[in-house]
Amino acid sequence: MKAAIDTSVLVAAHLATHPSHGEAMDWMNAMAAGRAEGMVTLHALAEVWSVLTKLPIHPRIDPASARMVVGEIATIAQVTALTHAMYFQALDRCVSQGARSGAVFDALHLIAAERAGADVVLTLNEKDFVRLAHPTGPRILAPHQEDARTLLASLTR
Repeated sequence: MKAAIDTSVLVAAHLATHPSHGEAMDWMNAMAAGRAEGMVTLHALAEVWSVLTKLPIHPRIDPASARMVVGEIATIAQVTALTHAMYFQALDRCVSQGARSGAVFDALHLIAAERAGADVVLTLNEKDFVRLAHPTGPRILAPHQEDARTLLASLTR
């Protein structure tokens, strides 16, 4: 089972105070243990670093620590590069759905997941992902949803 992991879930997994930390970590642990195959885009890794270094928390996460987190993610998930064509495909998908602004980043993650043959996309931003998803693409789930917990439990058997 291949799970594409969105930036929102990656950040939640690495921020102990995040409300979805436990469920996100459960998925990361399943990938680290080889029970699930994880994939992320290079773009998501840059987003993780950006988010972690700008969070208004105390103490702040320094750039070097955020870089270590990105490195840890890259050791347990397949990292997929985005192509020129994928960026334009994401823009076209946003245009066709009337999506604006940061939705293009969700479209990028979705297109990469579709091309990689992911079974599921894990995100905390289900609404935009569902709106931009291809009808035959991977399921869109949040780690805290019952379907995601059931799926994860089936991987541990």
